[in-house]
Amino acid sequence: VAIHALIDALMGAAGMGDIGELFPDTDQAYAGADSAQLLKRVVQKIHHYGFEIVHADLTIMAEIPKLSPY
Repeated sequence: VAIHALIDALMGAAGMGDIGELFPDTDQAYAGADSAQLLKRVVQKIHHYGFEIVHADLTIMAEIPKLSPY
């Protein structure tokens, strides 16, 4: 979930739409896709368009499981 939120945030900041436009859930090619690999593709695309990722901040609000060990 966090990686998907990061992808959306990066794409939005670059004016590139959202995750659903680039990786539609109706396309079987993305069924069960590795989120880390999707993030890698987005980062490459962002760099290709001349943008540089300087900072990203995500907040995950959950009671269970405790995320601090991770």
